[in-house]
Amino acid sequence: MMKSVKPTLDKNKVIADVYKSFLSQTRRMIMKNEEFWEVLGTKEVDCVIDNVDAYNMRIKDDSATLIVTSPPYVTSYEYADLHQLTAIWLGSTDKLSEFRSKFIGFR
Repeated sequence: MMKSVKPTLDKNKVIADVYKSFLSQTRRMIMKNEEFWEVLGTKEVDCVIDNVDAYNMRIKDDSATLIVTSPPYVTSYEYADLHQLTAIWLGSTDKLSEFRSKFIGFR
């Protein structure tokens, strides 16, 4: 079993059926989303998604109930490389150089 999140070639990997894998994962996601909405109920939730340094977030002091971050790690990966396609697909960036500049280890 490969341990790296970076693209590598695993010559012993058995390729799963793509359609079955996609269908299985989609069903799990639907089930978990339904569970989430049942727990949430009719509660209103304000949400801010901000791709900035924690020191530069657009929230007022003492106004957040929960903040989810990705802390720096000693063995940080090139997150920009790993997530650039997702960022493009989701419209989070138009310029990869600008996208890369927001990640740990850029300088």
